[in-house]
Amino acid sequence: MHQVYDEIQKKMSDELSNDTPQQAARRAFEALIAGEDAAIDLAQAALLIANEEYPHLNVTYYLARLDALALRVRELAGVFESDTLRV
Repeated sequence: MHQVYDEIQKKMSDELSNDTPQQAARRAFEALIAGEDAAIDLAQAALLIANEEYPHLNVTYYLARLDALALRVRELAGVFESDTLRV
């Protein structure tokens, strides 16, 4: 789901080898927002901004956590939709 972030990380890994974690986060953010506005993953953008202040923040981990939460919400929403249809 967050392929763009993974692709950016791979592409920039060689370039970023001399960067500080904050510089790496800034470059990844700049690459992310370079595309179409509608295609920007807001969760990734927010975590990359936070990563500048918290350089040891594991962006991939928190993206996975957000995906898991979203999946759970979709599952619960499906239950609620089914209940509503039965009434």
